Amino acid sequence: MKVEIGPYPRTTGIKRKGNGRRRPKLKTARHAAIEIHDYDTWSADHTLSLIIAPLLRHYRDESGDADSTGSTEPEDFPGIGDDAQAHDKDRWKALLDELVWTFEQIARDEVNHEKTEARIQNGLRLFGKYYRHLWT
Repeated sequence: MKVEIGPYPRTTGIKRKGNGRRRPKLKTARHAAIEIHDYDTWSADHTLSLIIAPLLRHYRDESGDADSTGSTEPEDFPGIGDDAQAHDKDRWKALLDELVWTFEQIARDEVNHEKTEARIQNGLRLFGKYYRHLWT
């Protein structure tokens, strides 16, 4: 597999709107060149975890001090954070830690014990649930 994804495009110019206000003209396409080989699909869960684990680790480490956090539900993280706040930093950190751990375990490609497997399944559930919240 070979993946090359470029940065998000910057504004390229100015266009006028209606009463003379200026708005940036945005490029909407982001460069992405992806080459998939047959062996990449033999164990697609493992292949994807090799990409997802380091990406989430970097995301967690870089966004740890940011003022913005994703929304999480208290029932997914009992006893962590302030239940009255949807954007609780402690729950968000717990979520990212759990996602990183989950994909690192899958990337190891080892036989898991029942307890570990249950935690991995919960991490995958959380990943699906909060997937659209992974932005800064």
